[in-house]
Amino acid sequence: MKLITNYAKYSKSDVIVIGSRGKGDPNASYLGSVANGILQSTKIPVLVVK
Repeated sequence: MKLITNYAKYSKSDVIVIGSRGKGDPNASYLGSVANGILQSTKIPVLVVK
């Protein structure tokens, strides 16, 4: 996660686009843990494709 968010900042990205499989606990979150972590760790807009 840190690598993705750091690179997005470094390259001055307008948006981060990621895929989400969400294979964990279905009651925990609609998103997977990586997608959720990225959403919580950056101010850059994130588009999650399910």
